[in-house]
Amino acid sequence: MQPEYVSVGDLFSRESVFVVPLFQRPYVWGDERWEPLWEDVVGVAEGMLASDKAPGRHFLGSIVVQQRPNGVTQVPRREVIDGQQRLTTLQILLKAVADALEADLVTADSALPLTPLLRHPFAAKADVEGYYKVWPTNVDRARFRNVMDGPVSAKPVPEDRFANAYLFFRDATHKWLALGSDDPEIRSGRGEALARALRQHLWLIALNLAEDDQAQVIFESLNARGTQLTPSDLIKNILLRRAQEEGAPTAALYEKYWRSFDEDPFWRPNVGAGYTARPRLDFFLQQALTVLTGKPIPMSHVYDSFVDHLSETKGRSSAAEHLKNINDLSSTARRIFLAEESDSDRALVAAARIRAMDFLTALPVLMLLLADPYKDREDVITRACRQFSQISAATR
Repeated sequence: MQPEYVSVGDLFSRESVFVVPLFQRPYVWGDERWEPLWEDVVGVAEGMLASDKAPGRHFLGSIVVQQRPNGVTQVPRREVIDGQQRLTTLQILLKAVADALEADLVTADSALPLTPLLRHPFAAKADVEGYYKVWPTNVDRARFRNVMDGPVSAKPVPEDRFANAYLFFRDATHKWLALGSDDPEIRSGRGEALARALRQHLWLIALNLAEDDQAQVIFESLNARGTQLTPSDLIKNILLRRAQEEGAPTAALYEKYWRSFDEDPFWRPNVGAGYTARPRLDFFLQQALTVLTGKPIPMSHVYDSFVDHLSETKGRSSAAEHLKNINDLSSTARRIFLAEESDSDRALVAAARIRAMDFLTALPVLMLLLADPYKDREDVITRACRQFSQISAATR
């Protein structure tokens, strides 16, 4: 592992694409992260305007990347192990500031040094991702490209974090450039200071992993801090990494078995109340793991228990089979979460009543009952009763 201190300008001047693997979480930063970043940027720029002395290095945090194989005609790739939210936001910030500077004749020249930090102009036509400096995870690519290629709608949909980040930084740039004076010379100086602050005085610590470094272990360790990862984020990561190690078609597996979890709003709302509230997807994975292992799984141990389950089934079940099992149970879980007392299926009526009573330990039993209506009903009920007895005994 080789640490390196690097400015934002230096980092994005290099002939590299920072690729976010599909098993990482989508882009999640919002106002609560954009605002402090913008304050850091203008703080450096204002310090430059107030003094003739060059400002010191202002560190924004760290990133962890690992060299990735690439074709002879491709721009070199580095896989982002940690720091994808920061790298993605920096690209949007640079694009927004460059566009704001270009929109004003007085500051347009200050935008010129920012343009090479946004794309690789000499990338081969067939190398689509090689055109960009950062290539997000699958589910984010269309919206990221919409922002980087422009123009951006003045009223994007609320869930489009990329467009909203762009508008936040672009509008903030316009306001800051005009702050305090209409004098073109002053505005020009502010534009130059802002561009220089972004290129030269904002720094990162980059950790470059060797190909044989254990990226998964480092990923889990580093993500114990920062924007907390949920059990579903970690389970997705380890399953798709495992599939990659097994030589399975990870992109196809993601599209077939996991993409709906990332995109469908159904899985996002919290289930439960107060400090026990968790995203529905995490709650489902807890219940699914109980079904798959026959053991009660506390929410605080979902990921660790899943890792144990992977170890216990290694050699018998592939990552693709684990992904399929989870996906199969998700359709049953959806029926349970949406069940009403007016349903014709008595099991769904029971599900609605159990949810109303907050008797959640019984939900894995219902998942067993509903998972495969073509199985021998008596056999399934026997298994469900046995599992419910085990769960009840363990929670007494």
